[in-house]
Amino acid sequence: MNSNENFLILPLQGAVLNEDVNVFSDLYIINGNSDAKIDKISNLMNSDRETVKKMLMHMINSRSNDFLKSPVLVYKTKLKNINLFRDYVLIAYYLIAILNAVYFAYVYPKNKIDLVSYMFTKKDRLEEFRVDIRKKNNHVLICNDFCKNFMCYPLNFNYECYHELDWINKNNNKNTIKEVLDIIYKNDDLSKRFLRGFRFFQKAILTEKEATCFNNEIKSDEILLLHIVLECLLIKDTFAKNNSLKIRKYISRIITLNDYKSKDVFNLIRNMTTSRGQYVHEGKYYKESNDKLSRILYMSDEEIDNYMKNKDSINNIPNLDLFKIVVAKVLIDNTIEISKLSDNCYNETTWFDKVEKVIKDR
Repeated sequence: MNSNENFLILPLQGAVLNEDVNVFSDLYIINGNSDAKIDKISNLMNSDRETVKKMLMHMINSRSNDFLKSPVLVYKTKLKNINLFRDYVLIAYYLIAILNAVYFAYVYPKNKIDLVSYMFTKKDRLEEFRVDIRKKNNHVLICNDFCKNFMCYPLNFNYECYHELDWINKNNNKNTIKEVLDIIYKNDDLSKRFLRGFRFFQKAILTEKEATCFNNEIKSDEILLLHIVLECLLIKDTFAKNNSLKIRKYISRIITLNDYKSKDVFNLIRNMTTSRGQYVHEGKYYKESNDKLSRILYMSDEEIDNYMKNKDSINNIPNLDLFKIVVAKVLIDNTIEISKLSDNCYNETTWFDKVEKVIKDR
């Protein structure tokens, strides 16, 4: 079953969308009720509405009851064969991972879903973001442009997008997503390193959703996974000396965080790499030292007012969240850099030469 164009359709569970997003010509995220989504998908695929409806209802009735309740991602892939199960599932995974990484790099903590406020103001849309009341989607739909053939592939991974997706329509975010997505189809060793980075970043942000009584252990797991992202990108020789120092130097020289100075970023990464080492080698859990929200009961009224007015400021979020932002920036910024150059310009050797140059320049 071959086709000139094959589409991937996937609900973005956990997310909320107020306006449709045309990321670029091959990628859309659509909003609305089931009928509206069927209309929009039919138009995007240039296909008969009844045919599209039958296909989607088959998915809903046989696989996923809530398939059209969340915002729906529609992506025209570069694959020509509809039977490539593993390839389509991987593309679905990386689409989610890249959206989440761009969000954390350039938007977070803005557009983060506040469950309490949503419960009081958007009760009719609870199924979009309440994991405890919606039915988990376990499939991705692949179809050709005329819906003559379609496949319902099972997903072998968990995923969530806990943010308001309207951030994509702002600033340069659409172009950023488009540039980063090119790496999905590359197969060279350097691109594989970056793709591994996206996988571990996705694992890290899912870790915090695992509610248990061992919250400090979860935070330590998250730091470990985020540190692996940096190792995928920046460490050529696992057995070389001072790898943690190299990571700290590289990041403090290329990443800026609002009012944070280079030495502040260096110290942040040092604290995280130290915590990672203590967890791996001694089993010591991470303890957050900058969690202002946990201290709100001990604040004065003036301090509480000031915190609430600036709660989305980068200066008011915990160090672990800052680390998450830094790792996402390193991942996204460098992916864009290598995506703009031809394969002849960048390979593992030239990439690590560049990393070493940044480390030794100052």
